[in-house]
Order: sequence, then structure tokens, then C-alpha cells
Amino acid sequence: MTRRKLILGGGAALVSAAGGTALFASHRRLRVTRHELSWRTTRARRIAHLTDVHVGWSTPDGILAAAVEQARRARPDVVVLTGDYVNHSLLHLDRLEAFVRALPGPKIATLGNHDHWTDAARITEALECAGARVLVNEAVTVDGLSIVGIDDSVTRHHDIDAAFARADDADHLVLTHSPGLADRIVERGSARLILSGHTHGGQIRVPLITEAVARRKGMPYLSGRRDFTDAMLYVNAGLGHTRRGLRYGRGASAEIALFDLVPTANAA
Repeated sequence: MTRRKLILGGGAALVSAAGGTALFASHRRLRVTRHELSWRTTRARRIAHLTDVHVGWSTPDGILAAAVEQARRARPDVVVLTGDYVNHSLLHLDRLEAFVRALPGPKIATLGNHDHWTDAARITEALECAGARVLVNEAVTVDGLSIVGIDDSVTRHHDIDAAFARADDADHLVLTHSPGLADRIVERGSARLILSGHTHGGQIRVPLITEAVARRKGMPYLSGRRDFTDAMLYVNAGLGHTRRGLRYGRGASAEIALFDLVPTANAA
């Protein structure tokens, strides 16, 4: 399913329900959502998750500035970013680099479909120049936290087996742009927290209707938290989008998500 079809399907209903009133009141607000999860660790850690920056004309500068401010205020142990840093061009790479550089570190990133459609190598270079490590189907340990980065599945650059091949025997934080891989990642049995974006929270969020359209188009995980037996998926609504101002409804406004990993009682 494309986001365009989801937007058109939900948007038509919203126009009818709202009687043609203004639709896009929520696109300039930034939500900070907070979550807590038990973890096999000896000390608490905080993760700040940002995604779908879509830097350029369609993402207000105020949203990016607010995201940097909130990320710094949260004092995270690691900042993670899960793709779609641009729209369809490289015109605003300098703004992207400035944005990522302003975030607190360490910073770990994966790519999204817009990045591959545009120029994955150039975007990776910009992210790395700004201090972020870009994971391409690989794992890394940051301050004792095992992070697995899976490349974008929309453009078929993902390789789950390769990503986990050298991962530590621990609870894994898994980063991947699209939540469509969640079921396959959970099947491996070692993921504890999966963070993704891509959906923009439905972008135009009409209660019941947007979710129904998404499920019918094969997108069961639209936004927020989904619990599995031993893992949790979180779909972040992201900071930007490809069409200026086109966000509406609960769960679709711009978001930065904070996760507190709390040591379990039997942590070594």
C-alpha cells in the first residue's frame, strides 16, 4: 500500500465528516511520547527515536528545531533514526546534516525508501558527517546496548539474517524503516524492541476508517505500540512528510518517542 492511497482513502471521508473545514490543524505540533520497557541490563537507559524527517519544503523548520530541543532535554543514552531523511532530492542535505549534528550522541541510523530512491550513498555520507553511524543489515553494541539495523524493506534492501548474524546474545533493539518486517523479526525470537516509522501515523487519521483502509491494503501496524509475546513494536509517526501540512488526527501529528529501558529483577 502506498501512503498516497491511504491518504486519499481516509482524506475523502474526513472532508465529508468535517463538512469541508480545515483539515491540517495538527501538522505544526510536536508530540513527545514516553514509554517504559523491562530490559536485561544492569542499569536504566533512555532511547530517543526520530524518523521520517523528510527535510525540505514540506517539513516546517519549527518541527525540526523542537525535535532537537526535546531530544537534548531528554538526555538520552542513544538517539536512533529510522529513515526517510529527504523527499525526492538532495537539495536540502545541508539542512539534514545540520539537524542530525545538533542531536545529542551517540546516534545510530538506518535508511528508508526515499533515501534509496534519491541517493543512498550521498545521504549516508551526510548522516555520517553529522556524527551518526548508519547500519546496513548489521549490528553494533553501544554502551552495552545491542542495536540491530535492518535496511529498508520497501526497496528490498533488507537482509534480516545478515543483520542478526553478529548480534550479541542479548535483548536487541531493532531499527528498520517500515513496520512491515515486524512479524518476521519477531519470529527470530531475540528482538525485544522494534522501532520503525514510514506510515506517518496514517497522515490523515480518521477513527476506524484509516485503520480499516490500512489493514485492507496489508498495513496492519499503522502507529503506536504493538505487543508481541516477548517483544514490542513501536511505529513512530515521524517528524515530516512529503506533502506540506498534510497531517490530521490523533496519532498522526509529528512525534519524538522516548523509551526508558528498565533493568529486570534477574539482570546479570
